[in-house]
Amino acid sequence: MGMTALLPLTYALTLTTSSVQILPANPTRKGVAFSNPGPNSVAVCPAVGNAGQAVAAVINGAGSITILPGGLLLVPQNTWPDAVATCAWNAIASGGSTPFTAWEF
Repeated sequence: MGMTALLPLTYALTLTTSSVQILPANPTRKGVAFSNPGPNSVAVCPAVGNAGQAVAAVINGAGSITILPGGLLLVPQNTWPDAVATCAWNAIASGGSTPFTAWEF
């Protein structure tokens, strides 16, 4: 009998001032939640742009959503167009060693 992953999956991350992929693409993902418990701002964005190009997360930048310290961003699959929740995601912090959490549903 096959195993089924228990959801949600949690990713406890430490971000720096370089944009990195924090979640891989997952076509069965139902939604994601991003939590910023740290002292620095964090920006997240889909890893691929509208023309198929790689996109880097940028604090207060075009294509990114900035999450302030103590903030939370929910991306439920059924309310966002074009499978936004299922894509790969990138993130960057405004300062080094910033704790960050991603939940995958």
